[in-house]
Amino acid sequence: MIRLAEYLGMVYSENEEFKLTEQGELGVTLLHGYGVETISDLKELKERGPLWKNHPPIATYLRNRFASNPDFRTLFEVLLHHGNDRISIRELCATLIDNYPSTFLNLVYTNSSDDEVPTLIEQGRGSDVYDDPELLKQVIHSQFISNTATQFKSLGVLSANSPTIEPKSALDPVHDYWYPRAFQLK
Repeated sequence: MIRLAEYLGMVYSENEEFKLTEQGELGVTLLHGYGVETISDLKELKERGPLWKNHPPIATYLRNRFASNPDFRTLFEVLLHHGNDRISIRELCATLIDNYPSTFLNLVYTNSSDDEVPTLIEQGRGSDVYDDPELLKQVIHSQFISNTATQFKSLGVLSANSPTIEPKSALDPVHDYWYPRAFQLK
């Protein structure tokens, strides 16, 4: 959670202590307005149902924080481009590899010991990655298919029928789909 908050520009580390940024202060103010004082309170709030339905201002704030990161903004734009059509994990990865390789490498790819995937992408052979479902399954980061999907469903970026795939071994990139929702991007 702290790593994500850091990535989204809500906290920073100073002298081995985490501090809130201005955006983090805004988020705390918003959460306090909903009676959220602790991480446990936030988890409980999220367990009551999707934030986009139950607490639209919180969902909007968090979507905006995600969108402030160039990689997540690109991912949002790719999902919005598909409208309400489903997109397979393979098709999503193919779009990212072909058009936004750095976003794929930063958000989706998990480092493997052989560095084969970045080399293939650099050589313009990204299709070797997404045309091989087993290779794609192997290199997709488990955080991407579980945590990202969970967050995006709660924020209204993905519909509820988008799978949260755990364990990663259950992933089938060709037959597992995400179902984007129409949502406002900033």
